[in-house]
Amino acid sequence: MIGKGKASWSFAAVLALGIGACGEPRGRASPPVSAEAARQEAQAPVVASPPAPGAVAGQPSPAAAAPQGAIDAGQLRARLTAAFSGFEHVPDKAELLALAPADQLTPALWGLWQDASTRQIIRANALLSLRFFPSSQVQAWFEQLLADPATPPTVRRPLAKAYGFAFGVGALAMLGQQLDHAEPHTRDSAARALGAIADPRARALLEKRLAVEAEPFVRQTLQKLLGKPAGAP
Repeated sequence: MIGKGKASWSFAAVLALGIGACGEPRGRASPPVSAEAARQEAQAPVVASPPAPGAVAGQPSPAAAAPQGAIDAGQLRARLTAAFSGFEHVPDKAELLALAPADQLTPALWGLWQDASTRQIIRANALLSLRFFPSSQVQAWFEQLLADPATPPTVRRPLAKAYGFAFGVGALAMLGQQLDHAEPHTRDSAARALGAIADPRARALLEKRLAVEAEPFVRQTLQKLLGKPAGAP
């Protein structure tokens, strides 16, 4: 077994040789490093930097763990616009929170949706991303759009799913209304949103709709969600 002193000396000597191999600027020669100097340097104690105030050993300091503060509204809008401009990836909740705190993201996302001069894909992504930040205000916004007959089906359908995702049992009443919507694809989306809510009242709404649903593909969705074979009443 190699002695502790010899191992320390060997490490220091290799380190000195490695540094020397990197070369020095021309015109300056590196002074030779004696074996004794290398040994003393290797045995010198390592002094750790003092922890930050309030830090706990083994955990990140409060400064490192602190959430990002509010940023300029214009800068946040530019960041969100860039993030939602892609076709292959839409930011998830964690990626959005890396841009700004939730209380700043909510009005910024709604503002993007309301801006008719913004590209539709960006507006839609902003609107649907509000599902990650459920609040009474977001619920009111979603219900306003779902209840408005002027809301386009291409917006209403994914919004129904986002609404159910965000509010669960709190979304049952509005999703029940969408389940009776005149547009069959909206009914299908509402059914899928209800099917993701683990509550007997959601199942009861699906059962009720199945009894009167005439559109074949919507009936198929309802039967699948209820665990019934095709053609079942």
